[in-house]
Amino acid sequence: MGRKKGQQSGRLFAFVAVMLALIGFGILSMTVFFNIEKVEITGSSNYTSEEIMKASGIKDGDNLIRTNLTKTAAKIEKELVYVGKAQLKRVFPSTLVITITPAKAAANFITKKDTMVISDTGKILEIFDEPRASLMNFYGTAPAPGLLAGDVFTSGDAKKDQTIFTLLDFFQHEGKEDRLSARIIDGITLVDVTNRSDLVAIYDNRITIMLGNVTNITYNFKVLGTIIFNQSNSSVVFDETTEGTLTKLNDSWSFRYKEDIEQGEKQYRENLKIYEERKAEEKAAAESELAEIEGTAETSSEDGDSEEDDSGDEDSSHDESGDEDDEDVPPAETHEMLE
Repeated sequence: MGRKKGQQSGRLFAFVAVMLALIGFGILSMTVFFNIEKVEITGSSNYTSEEIMKASGIKDGDNLIRTNLTKTAAKIEKELVYVGKAQLKRVFPSTLVITITPAKAAANFITKKDTMVISDTGKILEIFDEPRASLMNFYGTAPAPGLLAGDVFTSGDAKKDQTIFTLLDFFQHEGKEDRLSARIIDGITLVDVTNRSDLVAIYDNRITIMLGNVTNITYNFKVLGTIIFNQSNSSVVFDETTEGTLTKLNDSWSFRYKEDIEQGEKQYRENLKIYEERKAEEKAAAESELAEIEGTAETSSEDGDSEEDDSGDEDSSHDESGDEDDEDVPPAETHEMLE
């Protein structure tokens, strides 16, 4: 019995000793051990090691375990605009490795006020008065007020933001994996996202592409590549001078030549002009008819007034005649005197 209790006491003592040792080691590792003695910065960057260290806020002697890697990486990305991604890794006992991936300018977001240069991850790199050359131009992004360089772009409309970021990611990554899609993307100069359900892209400044929405964007661009580069059964033969509009229908694409569109617009303007002239003629005729009716009514009213005046004159004459008869009769006072 006593032997059994002794074994239990021994186990408890051993457990307590181990726990105390772990606690002590934990305290020492976060205070004395594993302090940062060396920081290695790898990857390409527009910034010096000193600038990256300053942005991180890390100092020699900071504890390696207590350093929050996620927050430190976010701080570097925020402070240094052209850092696309910062990754931090602990290498025990005393080294911190910081790997920098530079931000890549992907597009100009053009507004009435200025132009935001946006990275492939949606980060605002710079704000200029004019678009940067050689970048794809986005219109209709409607940025939220108060955005600055270093911020992640937002329009305040979560669904529009999702559409914009889907396009950016596709143009920079997945779209480049297909040879024909990549050729289309490289030739796109303008994307209009004003209506996220009716996206428009301009290819080579001569073909307008009515994309619809971003659903099946990968498949749609593959089909576009086969159409524009004449690898489909399309009845239209495209060359470097072809101009017109490609429109995404339910399960197919429709193409109209620029000449046909311009002729249609010209015919529409002519028809509109004829319609407006006809409406103006009808309006003038209606106004003329109304004026004639009002003039007839006014004449009738004047004739009526004239008859009433004539009748009034006769009554007046009759009254005057009566007055003359009354003058032949002496006043009552005179009549009494005669009697």
